[in-house]
Amino acid sequence: MNAPFRTTLIAALGLLGLQAEAATIALQPSQVIVQQGSDFTINLVLNATDAPGSHPGLFGGQVVIDYDPAQLLFTGFSTELNVYSPVTTGTAGSRSTVTLGFDHATDSGVVGSFGFRAIGSPTEGTTIGLRDADDFMGTFVSYVPTYQAFYPTALGTSLQIQAVPLPGAAWLALTALGAAATRLRRRSPEQDTATRR
Repeated sequence: MNAPFRTTLIAALGLLGLQAEAATIALQPSQVIVQQGSDFTINLVLNATDAPGSHPGLFGGQVVIDYDPAQLLFTGFSTELNVYSPVTTGTAGSRSTVTLGFDHATDSGVVGSFGFRAIGSPTEGTTIGLRDADDFMGTFVSYVPTYQAFYPTALGTSLQIQAVPLPGAAWLALTALGAAATRLRRRSPEQDTATRR
């Protein structure tokens, strides 16, 4: 987009009373490196401090997350807010989806937590996408003082799956077995003959 056109567009939006909104809806994992087979959570976090309406206010919306089912297993969603649409699962191409709608969220904070189990191969990176459930019209609303639409930026996340480390006792046992194997290999033929008599 060239500079004169951009300036004209910004001026036109300003005349219409439209403002750029810095509101966000984001996914924040409890940890960015997860062990294979372990459970973890990903928080859905709303920041609507720049959304239209009164502040403090009340906000609602509907989101869809997507993830690779070969790497992650969805285990549930928990929240203290009102979930106005049931949590539903589905697919979009090769990815699995989870859709939910919520309301009565405050200006900023955790809307709820998605539960997952890491089932993918170690060292695999995986992404979890996030979007408004209605890409065209949008679903996010500021309820106070009147219903006003807003369009937060959706921010997904990524994490790394790693192998489960062996406990210290397993390392000691493996070291002892290795030492015993080395000792057996180093025995002289005379010792073997003497042992067999």
